[in-house]
Amino acid sequence: MAGHCQHQFGSRRSVATHAFVLTLLLSCPCPALGKKKLYIGALFPMSGGWPGGQACLPSAQMALDLVNKRTDILPDYELELIYHDSKVSEEYNLTLLY
Repeated sequence: MAGHCQHQFGSRRSVATHAFVLTLLLSCPCPALGKKKLYIGALFPMSGGWPGGQACLPSAQMALDLVNKRTDILPDYELELIYHDSKVSEEYNLTLLY
């Protein structure tokens, strides 16, 4: 799936800008589980000239769910995805990132 997304976007920079700009945003305690939440931010092209994020977003969420279910990977953390529509626009993405 990642190869497909990369092919559609073209350059490595464009892929990072439009699809999987993953940034660790914040860690905070989650008292009910005794785990810290680890937020991962991402920009996905959900609309615009190529709404490929509609295919990539479920894969990213599935990956986070699989990590959260495992006890041998980041056992003290619960990953949560926060995403935004990049609209397939580098100019728009820059306003979101900065």
